[in-house]
Amino acid sequence: MYEETIKVHERCLAGEMKVLGEDCRQTLDTLNNLGAVYRMLGNYEKALECLERALTGYEKLLGKNHPGTLGTVMNIAIIYDARKDYGKAEELFERVLKGYEA
Repeated sequence: MYEETIKVHERCLAGEMKVLGEDCRQTLDTLNNLGAVYRMLGNYEKALECLERALTGYEKLLGKNHPGTLGTVMNIAIIYDARKDYGKAEELFERVLKGYEA
């Protein structure tokens, strides 16, 4: 099931990159969603690759405290938590909390 989801997301991402560019909100959303699927599969390296690309774009496009940006930070924090890198996870969770409070 997830393998097909990955294929669809990757096809969408390739088309969006070609037509819309890498800094378009729709492209960034697809990167974020693809990263979330990889996270659910436990492929943390691929997940982080997608999510960090999305985060860079969101920060540039939306700002550091936008809910879309903070959602991606949360996804990254969950990965660090799952990898037992609690210091990094806590730092990212704290960023999310402060961003929503702002």
